[in-house]
Amino acid sequence: MLSEKFISATKERNKIAKPVAAPYVRKNIEFDKLPDSIFVTVCGLGFYDIFVNGEKITKGFLAPYISNPDDICYYDKYDILPYIKVGNNVIGFILGNGFKNNDAGTIWEFDQADFIGPPQLAFAIEGKVDEESFLIEADESVKVHESPIIFDDIRAGTHYDARLEIENWCSPDFDDSYWDNAYFSEKARGAKKFCEAEPITVQREIKAVSFKKATLDKRYDYHQNFNIKGYPDLRRKFEDSDYEGYCYDFGENTSGVPKLRLYNTKPGQKIELQMCEFLNNDGNPTYMNLTCYYNGYVQRDIYICKGADYEEFTPAFTFHGFRYVFINGLNDEQAREDTVAYLEFHSDFKSRGSFVCSDETVNKLQDMVRRSDRSNFIYFPTDCPHREKNGWTGDATVSCEQMLLNYTVENSLREWLFNVRAAQNQQGTIPGIVPTAGWGFAWGNGPIWDNVLIELPYQIYRYTGNLDILKENFYSVYKYLGYASNKRNEKGLLCYGLGDWVKPRGGKPVCPKEFIDSIMIYDFALKAAKMFEILDKKIEEQYALQFAKELKNAIKNEYVDEKNGIVANDSQTAYVLALYLGIIDNKVKALENLLKDINEYGMHDCGMIGIRYLFHVLSKFGYSDLAYELIVSEKQNGYGNFVKEGFTTIPEAFTYRDLEGNISYMSLNHHFLGDISHFFISEIAGIHVNDDCTSAAHIDIKPQFISNLNFAKSEFDSVYGKVEVSWGRQNDEILLSVRAGDKICGNIVLPDGFVFTDGTIEKELKSGQYNVKIL
Repeated sequence: MLSEKFISATKERNKIAKPVAAPYVRKNIEFDKLPDSIFVTVCGLGFYDIFVNGEKITKGFLAPYISNPDDICYYDKYDILPYIKVGNNVIGFILGNGFKNNDAGTIWEFDQADFIGPPQLAFAIEGKVDEESFLIEADESVKVHESPIIFDDIRAGTHYDARLEIENWCSPDFDDSYWDNAYFSEKARGAKKFCEAEPITVQREIKAVSFKKATLDKRYDYHQNFNIKGYPDLRRKFEDSDYEGYCYDFGENTSGVPKLRLYNTKPGQKIELQMCEFLNNDGNPTYMNLTCYYNGYVQRDIYICKGADYEEFTPAFTFHGFRYVFINGLNDEQAREDTVAYLEFHSDFKSRGSFVCSDETVNKLQDMVRRSDRSNFIYFPTDCPHREKNGWTGDATVSCEQMLLNYTVENSLREWLFNVRAAQNQQGTIPGIVPTAGWGFAWGNGPIWDNVLIELPYQIYRYTGNLDILKENFYSVYKYLGYASNKRNEKGLLCYGLGDWVKPRGGKPVCPKEFIDSIMIYDFALKAAKMFEILDKKIEEQYALQFAKELKNAIKNEYVDEKNGIVANDSQTAYVLALYLGIIDNKVKALENLLKDINEYGMHDCGMIGIRYLFHVLSKFGYSDLAYELIVSEKQNGYGNFVKEGFTTIPEAFTYRDLEGNISYMSLNHHFLGDISHFFISEIAGIHVNDDCTSAAHIDIKPQFISNLNFAKSEFDSVYGKVEVSWGRQNDEILLSVRAGDKICGNIVLPDGFVFTDGTIEKELKSGQYNVKIL
């Protein structure tokens, strides 16, 4: 049962200016004999931890989900029979603020949401005793008390005062007579739903590779890039001593929380942990790029000691992205190599694909993309785990295909799409971030971002064959097509929202927004038509095809010079999209113009959309070697420069340093520039999954034998079995090895300039080794 009876422990909401402790919650249940069955279904708005007779059984961190509770309220179900005994039992909870009470998210107006307020809890305990059913729901008999978590915010961090711990608070014999009673709170407005996304679980406990005395960078200014409103100046006034401490380096940038271990503490000793992505030019930790929050509430956890031989602290109800932890408040004896560990966590999906080759730069880039994917997947793809933690729709649009090649993310992406559809307004558009409290409709969306409505279901169906994903998203896709159709101007084109984001510094002007918006909706309409064809929605299919035809004609009329092969403003993104989507007929001349521009400028004016398609276009037209060289380049606008810098994740942009050479406000951990992994797997190794969107069992092998590589190897564990491809140079030939499951069909197709020993260039896909001659 999904109970709608919500209770709260307080009517006061947690604020940075006035913190409110997370509540303990207890419900006593007595059994004369052991039940035949007993389950508890729970909804925590925002987060909860659940305990039975003192044992924590929560499915993972940040349960149940991160959503707008006015759209969807998420529930989890637990079988608690293994923890129940005859006599008195206690079901206990600790409630966190989560997305519902997000005071540090003022930039995105989360603090102004209609749903804002203290955490709420609903639960239903149901089962049978001697085949007789029973049901217990949350009510005003539930006991509540403040916990030692004196402040928690999903973005800012958690503050914990161990002196306020209540020993055995969840044991059956604990006396809770002095605790307060809960009160019924407002009924949640969102639709009730079980959470079907993978839980957030700890993947590794990472040890520090080094630690040293350090001085925290003082340059943080929360007005540097954003205007935080709603409060007077709440910047914490630090003393000089607050900047002195120890810096722990974990060797990689990822996501999770610190785990603090302390020996010989004193009562009231205050330990502060500041999470940082990088060191400044002086070699000291800095958080100057986390410019969204009040100083002192920027990825900062605080622990106040109770005084003991040993204490341990892991912050609840928050998460961070970091490589370094700066710790203030330790004495020299407490600063040990194991004082703090890194609990890396993310959604508990599995690895699906892999790639390795003879170029270590490429191998490191593949690892960096995968680490960026993992650390940015907290129920859904976030833009970064340390600063915004938002589900930007455009980021997921350009990353979903490489994520599906690398990991089994389809279940969690499908769950997120429930929230994307719930955020769609009556006109048909969606916000730039999901979940949202209403921000993102006036700025932050547009065709590139809104394409998430079609791109995710289309790619999930393509890679898994799950027809339900198309059925669930049919109406929202059709509704958006109507919205976009009505947005056309007198030229029959579209121009709204954001354009090709994070263009490299310098070079030519960015691709015209009217061109890219129109061509992205053209792509939307073509994929929608394919969706409608599969679903046998013939009228809607014809509507989408006609819309696409009209857009194509309008784009060609306004932006394509067929005679000279010039597209739009002669930008690389314009050429790439026109060639990729077949907008221009004079492909030879357009390709010449693109290559001329690349030879003059390098990869110089592609943003997140241009870069997604650039390497595939070059490969399609026989220039895979050039695509490879652009990727591994150590120039400022090459991915190889990220490796040269020693980064372990993919930065937000190529312009991550300011003109003085300092790392600027940019993030060093985003995933939306990660489609190079798709290029590695699908082009260099050649694993092409269901290109025509007919069957996920159809996989073609179309390798590109890059001149500067001696070997390449990739695996992809499809829903119909595993595919393994490897190739290596042997004298003047290439040995190509292919293994594929019995249910997989397709062809092996060689690139220009290569033939099988029998002189052919194409064979039916069968497992085996093939000798390839170089012409």
